[in-house]
Amino acid sequence: MKICVSNNSLKYHLTPSEVEAFAHDGLYKEKVQFGDDNLTYVIQRTAETKISVSFKNNIIALIIPEKIADEWTATDKVSFEAVQDDMHLSVEKDFDSPDVVNENHATSFINPMVAESQEQDN
Repeated sequence: MKICVSNNSLKYHLTPSEVEAFAHDGLYKEKVQFGDDNLTYVIQRTAETKISVSFKNNIIALIIPEKIADEWTATDKVSFEAVQDDMHLSVEKDFDSPDVVNENHATSFINPMVAESQEQDN
């Protein structure tokens, strides 16, 4: 799982295996070590009714309502987003870059633009 933080924007990118784990467990988290400290980032399915984010004790927790999480993980839906106060939040399935051909697609979703281009080439 990758996160992108820019200005008042937070974006999570999940690979196919991470989406699968999130769908199964309702939670996915990773940690980055900074010397003696670390930053943990979490995406969690909840019974809450709106998307929210918090940052406490070096943990970024993105909370996703069950309905949104289940629809996103069980369909071809690529992303969803919300705004909390002035913070723009988004979650995306991590697709191959259109500029890079990754034959096995083990760590990302097949980019529809890449797949379409490869079909036209054949």
